[in-house]
Amino acid sequence: MGKEDFSGIRNKGPLPSPQQLKIPGDFEDLIGEYVESSASMLQELEVVTLAYENGKDREENAASVRRILHKLKGEAGIIGINEIYEFCHQAEFAVEELLDDERSDMLLRVKDWLDAAFQHLTGETTSASREHTSERSTDFEYRPEQQDTIENSSGLKILVGEDDSVCRKLLQSFLSEYGDCFAATNGHEAVEAVKDALDKGRPYDLICLDIMMPEMDGHEALESIRKIENERGITGLDGVKVMMTTALSDSASVIGAFREGCEAYIVKPLGKRNLFEEMEKLGFVNLSERSSIK
Repeated sequence: MGKEDFSGIRNKGPLPSPQQLKIPGDFEDLIGEYVESSASMLQELEVVTLAYENGKDREENAASVRRILHKLKGEAGIIGINEIYEFCHQAEFAVEELLDDERSDMLLRVKDWLDAAFQHLTGETTSASREHTSERSTDFEYRPEQQDTIENSSGLKILVGEDDSVCRKLLQSFLSEYGDCFAATNGHEAVEAVKDALDKGRPYDLICLDIMMPEMDGHEALESIRKIENERGITGLDGVKVMMTTALSDSASVIGAFREGCEAYIVKPLGKRNLFEEMEKLGFVNLSERSSIK
C-alpha cells in the first residue's frame, strides 16, 4: 500500500479504506502490545470527542485530541504503519485549521476511521481490546526477579527505561541481539534497577532512557544515576553509558540531557539503524561486521 491521500479529513471527502492496512513483517510480534497501548488512547479520544461535540471546554478538549493523535502517530511510526501515522498527522493539522462546527464533524470521522483500522489489524472489536487492557494491572513495584527481560547469555547488560509498552518492546527486540535486555517502566524503576545491579556487582553497560515518564522523568533519573555512581567512586568513562531515546527534540531537552551526563540522544521514532549507529559510536558494536541493517 503506497502513500494514501487523507485530504478528505478536512473537506468531508472520501478516505482510504482502513481494511488495506498491513503490519510490516518485522513487527508482527508487537501487534498485541501496540493494539493494547492504542486501545486506551482510542477510548480517551472517544470521550473528548463527544465532550467537544456537546460544546464542553472546546479549546481544552481540542488540545487533548491533538495530544492523543500525536501519541497514536508516534506509536504508528515506531511500528511502521505509515497509513495510521499519516492519517493522525493530517488530523492533527485539521484540528488546528478547522472552525468549531467543521472540527466537530471531523473528529467523529477520525474516531470512526481509527476504530475501523484497529479492528482490522487485530481481527477483533476495539471494545474487546479495551476489556483485555483493563484487566491488566498497571501497578508495578521494582523487584529484580520481576523485571521484563529478554536474555542473551553473552554480551552486554542493557536497561531500557521506557513507559510506552510498544517502544519498550521494540527496543528490547533490537537490543537483545547484543546482550541481556532488562526493562523499567518509569524513572524510579530505572534508578532502583541501577542500584540493584551495582549492589550485585554486575552493573549495566548501556541504558536507553526515555524522558517523558511517570513518577520520575528521564532527566531526574539520569541525575540520580550519576549521583549514585559518584557516591560509589564511579566516574568518567567507568560509568554506565546512557542513551536518551525520546520524542523531545527541543534544544533545552538535548542540552539538558548532555549536561546531566548522557552520551547519546536519539529522537523518536526509533529505527534499528540509528540506534545501532549510536551504539557503534559508543564502542558497543561494529556495524562493518553486519551485512545489512533493516
